[in-house]
Amino acid sequence: MIYDYECSYCGNKQYGVEQSVKDKPIKKCSKCNKLTLERVILSPPMVKCTNITTVGQLAEKNAKKIGKYALSERSEKNKNKIEKNIYGNLDKKQTRKLANMSKKQKEKYVMTGEGL
Repeated sequence: MIYDYECSYCGNKQYGVEQSVKDKPIKKCSKCNKLTLERVILSPPMVKCTNITTVGQLAEKNAKKIGKYALSERSEKNKNKIEKNIYGNLDKKQTRKLANMSKKQKEKYVMTGEGL
């Protein structure tokens, strides 16, 4: 087995000490030479395997992980970025006109380029 140790007196850490399970823990610190070395108990890493085979499944998993509130917040931010990019190449008059369009008029403008 591989163990990690930490001195409770000076805080010295020793990583990756190989010992048998039957061996007694090391007590003497190599830095301060006091008998205050303690074995550090670490929790093993937890791994969950899932069979994600498509980008859609990955997106669904991530959406569940971040929750509805955060997802809607991100969607709103992305919407603002997209609108900013649309307006970025237009002059002020065109930007105002586009901002006042209905959703259908905006869709027509995006699809055909007509309407400004």
